[in-house]
Amino acid sequence: MAPARLNTPSHLQRENPMPTIFFTADEHYDHKNILAHQPNRAERFGCVEEMQEALIAGHNELVGEKDTVYHLGDIAWKDPRPFVARLNGAHVLIRGNHDYWHKKAKLTDCFAAVHQVLKVKQDGVLLWLSHYPHLSWPMDAKRVLETDGRVVFAKPK
Repeated sequence: MAPARLNTPSHLQRENPMPTIFFTADEHYDHKNILAHQPNRAERFGCVEEMQEALIAGHNELVGEKDTVYHLGDIAWKDPRPFVARLNGAHVLIRGNHDYWHKKAKLTDCFAAVHQVLKVKQDGVLLWLSHYPHLSWPMDAKRVLETDGRVVFAKPK
């Protein structure tokens, strides 16, 4: 089965791109059971390999070589290097709960930096980056926006 393609909306296509910052989370590369845990992915993809190829294709349609991508956790179930090597851009990892491989893999091979949490300034706005939602974060009263990857809701019974 051919991989599903993610179409880039026309307003996101760039003819003369300036370097751009992107944020993503919970890609779950090489997580064989992710389709069983997330029915929305299972509805779209027949297997995890099809999902991975669609994620990589969609990423590369949008992200250029000079762009920076912050991965807010859970990028891969196992070693992410084979997947990150195929993705455009420079990559910064904010560790998530599924990033178990981080103690064994040489992360500098594929990530410019690796953090548990990170405060960055983007277009004059301070951002607190984490995989997990926080009730408070440093300088939260001074207009530092919290950005996280992991928001999980239980289905109502």
